[in-house]
Amino acid sequence: MASIRPFAKSTTPSKAPIEPLLLCPVCNIEMCLFGIESESDKRDLYTFECVACSGLEVRGVQVKGVASVIIPLNE
Repeated sequence: MASIRPFAKSTTPSKAPIEPLLLCPVCNIEMCLFGIESESDKRDLYTFECVACSGLEVRGVQVKGVASVIIPLNE
């Protein structure tokens, strides 16, 4: 039987408030990430949606490198 060891204690999380990712330009409330799509090998598009007014905001994000490798399940 394998022995069970507890995780090492980490530092206490910061008590600082979490800043919103993106605010709606119309409602000024936090927008939710709606989708991510690839624009090119070096750039992704992040689409955010406002839950109050259903407004959309699209931001381009530079990709720093290969994030993952897709491996087929049926091989």
